Amino acid sequence: MLTRCVPPIPLETPFGRGMAEFVIDYGPDWHLLWVVFIDATGECRTVQNPEVRLQRNETLGTRQAAKNVRPAMAVASAASNEQ
Repeated sequence: MLTRCVPPIPLETPFGRGMAEFVIDYGPDWHLLWVVFIDATGECRTVQNPEVRLQRNETLGTRQAAKNVRPAMAVASAASNEQ
């Protein structure tokens, strides 16, 4: 399912800051895919859900995400590999 984000959502991605215009949902077995237009380059990129973070927004009270935080899935995978 393709859903348009109205208004667009400001996100941090591995490619830099950008605005998410759409989100693609292929169902419960796949990550959400965010269609993001990167501010610095104007590129349109598709980014998986674990790779995006909400941008800081003082008006909405959104705090900056920690840079070292690993997604929950990576933590669970690392824990299962240690056993």
